[in-house]
Amino acid sequence: MFLKFDGWHLLNTDTFESVNGQFPAENVVDNRGAAWAEHWSLARKYSIQQFLHGETREISLDVTFWKDHLLDMAAERQLSTLLGFLERDRLYGRPPILEFWIGNSFLSMKCILVSASVKHERPTKLGAMKQARVSISLRQFEPYDEKELANFDTRYHISRQGDTYEM
Repeated sequence: MFLKFDGWHLLNTDTFESVNGQFPAENVVDNRGAAWAEHWSLARKYSIQQFLHGETREISLDVTFWKDHLLDMAAERQLSTLLGFLERDRLYGRPPILEFWIGNSFLSMKCILVSASVKHERPTKLGAMKQARVSISLRQFEPYDEKELANFDTRYHISRQGDTYEM
């Protein structure tokens, strides 16, 4: 299949399996945010605001898989591969890390597949899948790095032999 410039794509970075949308994604929502704390005191018109932490970016979208004819198995394979991205890989001990992009990568991120809700349309007269609409939720993935801990963060300590909890 050739690359569509209005299509969406998911690539498993561990095995290089991919799912490429037959149709453009619909209802694409890119959620970003931050958590703040507010404190009010007497005689202040505005609160004192303090940044706590960033929120993990999430992208949600609706996609369609369509089967053209009875012998066409591509849509079912693509749907099966997509749902497999939710499963734990025995080799890595976790679900896969994915690369997601739409079109010429104007919207892209390294992510994990959080959920996929499948709505199957009425089957064909022979009982086969004709169409499936899937609502996908993706969450940005950032690998953990202990070097990123700030000096003022006392919640974590790299333990060494002889350390006790009180220390």
